[in-house]
Amino acid sequence: MPFKTLARMGKSARKIEVPRDVLKNVPGRQTRKMVEDIVLDVIKNRRTVRQFNSKDVTNSDLLNILNSGRYAPSAGNQQPWEFIVIRSKPMKEKIAHACYDQMWLTQAPIILIVCTNMILATSKFKDRGERLYSVQGVAAAIENMLIAAESLGISSAWIGGFSERAISILTQCPDYIRPCAVLAFGYAAEQPPVPPRQELKEYTHSEYFGNLEIEKERNEEIY
Repeated sequence: MPFKTLARMGKSARKIEVPRDVLKNVPGRQTRKMVEDIVLDVIKNRRTVRQFNSKDVTNSDLLNILNSGRYAPSAGNQQPWEFIVIRSKPMKEKIAHACYDQMWLTQAPIILIVCTNMILATSKFKDRGERLYSVQGVAAAIENMLIAAESLGISSAWIGGFSERAISILTQCPDYIRPCAVLAFGYAAEQPPVPPRQELKEYTHSEYFGNLEIEKERNEEIY
């Protein structure tokens, strides 16, 4: 039978309904659900750690963490971030002093200075790039790296309290490079408790600010 005839027969054939139970057991769908659960667990389980043991972080794991930051979104894809890796003990001590004497930082195998390249941040969006987009892009890169570290079993801390001038001088940053955050990475020597979290209904608004009556959505799987 010619192919065109077979094709016409196929088009006129009755649509076959596949039972939902069969679709639920498709391996690809199970794998996706497992990945979703793992990702959400990593996000929920991440804690700020300020006590680290002596185990080092491998270069391979460090590169995976840095690469995760590289894939963060940024306005106009300007990718304004710069990463400075600190491993030496003397330099970590200086950085800790620049963070207003947070000497626990010296325990971390790796300190990462995350900066904004203001030339890139302002090249397309000028003032708004400087005031907003540069901060958004760097923050997205930082969160990616914190989550990636947690997925590797590596704990972290995000420090915002530091002298920008002192950090700039210590790391020899030019004028157009602005230090935005100090990150610590290592293996935890403590288990911080789960901090209290507000309920979504306390700060999620529907359509306009102040309307906290969130419409309940049907909790159904879509196939």
